[in-house]
Amino acid sequence: MSGTDWLLGEGTHSYPLPDLAAFTEALLRLLPQTRRSVIIQAPELDTPWLGNQAIGNLLSRHLRHHPRFRLQLLFNDARRAVRQGHHLIRLAQQFPSYFDLRRAQPDDQRNAAWLVLDERALISRDDPQRFRDGTASPNAPLAARNLLRDFEDRWQRAQPDPQLRRLYL
Repeated sequence: MSGTDWLLGEGTHSYPLPDLAAFTEALLRLLPQTRRSVIIQAPELDTPWLGNQAIGNLLSRHLRHHPRFRLQLLFNDARRAVRQGHHLIRLAQQFPSYFDLRRAQPDDQRNAAWLVLDERALISRDDPQRFRDGTASPNAPLAARNLLRDFEDRWQRAQPDPQLRRLYL
């Protein structure tokens, strides 16, 4: 992974992500450049990746220092994340006005796992259960727009998860 090509919104490169370490490195390279939003489709909240302390710290910094920054995460099932503890669940508790977790309705649930930064950069993988066969594209606005269009429709129908609501008390 070449460091000079990792400019959010620039270039046409797509980088293969063969394992969890590569997914983490890709997000740690792109996230500091993000200014407006992170939109995530993660069927089970991707605890090994998105529950990572370094990623959580970067997101926390964005939520504190960028007043217009928004974080949305749509998931199917949060049971494992609740059991294992998840940094993003704690962040949602701290920043409920800027970070929203919602469970997709049964008919709207997808197995896809992806993350879009500032409506331009895309990190995705084919198998939502494993961190392999993924790609990171610092500038993929068309692909991002297509994913976000479907996401927004499902987001409007999604609901807060009762398991997570108990944690807010």
